[in-house]
Amino acid sequence: MSEQTYDPVRRTARPAGLEISYLDWGEPTAGSAALILLHGTMGCAADWSRVAPTFARSYRVVALDQRGHGLSAHPPAPGGYATRDYLDDLEAFADALGATQVGLLGHGMGGHNAIAFGARRPGRVLCALANDVAPAPPADSATWEELLPGRVHPTFASVEDYVTWRRRAVPFAPDALLEEEAGWRLRRRPSGWRADSDTRAAFDWKPDDLWEEVGGIRCPMLYIRGGRSPDLDAATQQSLVMRTPNGRSISLELAGHATYLDREEEFIELSHAFFAAHMHRAAA
Repeated sequence: MSEQTYDPVRRTARPAGLEISYLDWGEPTAGSAALILLHGTMGCAADWSRVAPTFARSYRVVALDQRGHGLSAHPPAPGGYATRDYLDDLEAFADALGATQVGLLGHGMGGHNAIAFGARRPGRVLCALANDVAPAPPADSATWEELLPGRVHPTFASVEDYVTWRRRAVPFAPDALLEEEAGWRLRRRPSGWRADSDTRAAFDWKPDDLWEEVGGIRCPMLYIRGGRSPDLDAATQQSLVMRTPNGRSISLELAGHATYLDREEEFIELSHAFFAAHMHRAAA
């Protein structure tokens, strides 16, 4: 077997009729379990660039540009950003991989999709980690109106301008990481630097209320919360764990919403231990 470098390959698939772009870190050994990484709203597959190589030593790791994000296609008509739309893509993508069961790691919106997939496709999930998201995320259009004026992604004159803009959402992340993030989220255009993501993905996102469904999750679930995050408070996290049969939770008290940026080493250590404990389960 050739030496694994843990560098991803950009690929595309049409699992449910919409072209999905994704990063593939390869298969370290034949038959390795598949771990699918799901970014947050207005993010992209490359958001996991610093996290994924750790898992690529053990699993078939792929990270999706979910519909309307990164280099993936945008739904042709208004709408198309409901929970069921993301789940249809995810299930068809797992089928295309030939993966009967998968592990899931999701942040924000991606964490919501991981929770929903665990609840609605219980036989297909080995285990799942949802980062800093409640089962019923609030529709906070005012925040997006502020960050995306005119419902258009801002164009930045420089990477420094992007970091200043991004820091409004992730105030605790190191500058160096946000500069890296700019490199994979933005493309140079004649007018400046801008992301490819469809801003409708933020304004038209219609997440379902999953509170009544989390009790049906049978796979091991880990909920991570940023102690300084406004998106998930401690009481909500506790209620979520109590309702999830095989759920547990951890708070990274010095992190905000993007725990994988704010406390990178801790996030990797915790998530790696979780997946190592549960990804080995045999397919049903």
